[in-house]
Amino acid sequence: MSQKELARLARIEQPSMAQLLARMERDGLVERAPAPDDRRGSLISLTAVAGGTTPQPRAIACLPIGLWPTRPVT
Repeated sequence: MSQKELARLARIEQPSMAQLLARMERDGLVERAPAPDDRRGSLISLTAVAGGTTPQPRAIACLPIGLWPTRPVT
């Protein structure tokens, strides 16, 4: 999924999403790959590390910012 699409789903500005993704990438939770149809863009995906520690990506996109669960969702 693109950074632009993630920002739209989370209802935040793209610069805020870029900072969030940079921290997540630093922590090994996401990785970026070049977008095949846009030289300037990149596609964001969860790493195996994130797959075991976070709820499903669609659930994440539905959570309002600031209401991240403190315990894993089961």
